[in-house]
Amino acid sequence: MHAAHRAGLDGVEIVARAPLDSFDTGRCLRFPNQAQFDPLKYLHGLRRAFVREGGRIFAKTRVRRVIGGQEPRAETEKGHVVSAGAIVVATNSPTHDNLTIHSKQSPYRTYVIGADVPAGSVARALYWDTVEPYHYVRLKSGRTAEGGAPEFDLLIAGGEDHRQGQERDTDQRFERLEDWTRKRFPIGNVTYRWSGLVMEPADSLALIGQDPNEKMFTWSQETPATE
Repeated sequence: MHAAHRAGLDGVEIVARAPLDSFDTGRCLRFPNQAQFDPLKYLHGLRRAFVREGGRIFAKTRVRRVIGGQEPRAETEKGHVVSAGAIVVATNSPTHDNLTIHSKQSPYRTYVIGADVPAGSVARALYWDTVEPYHYVRLKSGRTAEGGAPEFDLLIAGGEDHRQGQERDTDQRFERLEDWTRKRFPIGNVTYRWSGLVMEPADSLALIGQDPNEKMFTWSQETPATE
């Protein structure tokens, strides 16, 4: 708590337990004023706003080369050139060969399941623990059986992370995650499960801002690039 206060998060406090009736979490940190949003709805709104302001979107257009410096430009696989005042690389990991960035992050595989819970049975919040490997829980509300008032919320539980390529027990990871979730929440059948790759920066801070290397960045056509 004191570290959070030093970072300027004055509202963080220690509470006796999380607002969950299904099990006793014990003492925990409460971070107020946190936000949860639907990424697809966000991207849809962002696209509409971008086009409204005169922006143009070219899907399925692979960038083969990016040149930084005073006159940034991007060259596509088909030879087209886009000049700009600045180029934003908005990918999970930078797509160029600048090892300054790549050497400061590690890939981790994370596992997620989704299951229905009775509507309103789990207090809406963002939950995560500090065990190793850790777990996190989110809610998506408003699911209905046959129309009418919501009967179910979708509980999304994730965790069981490991370094990419270092473990092969995928099925066991999902089983442990489901077992952990069932012991703590009133879930029904697991209707969704998936895994994803997340990049963990060395200092746990997001890689946002100007690239430290202003030289030319290139990659081959075989390497996945921005669209």
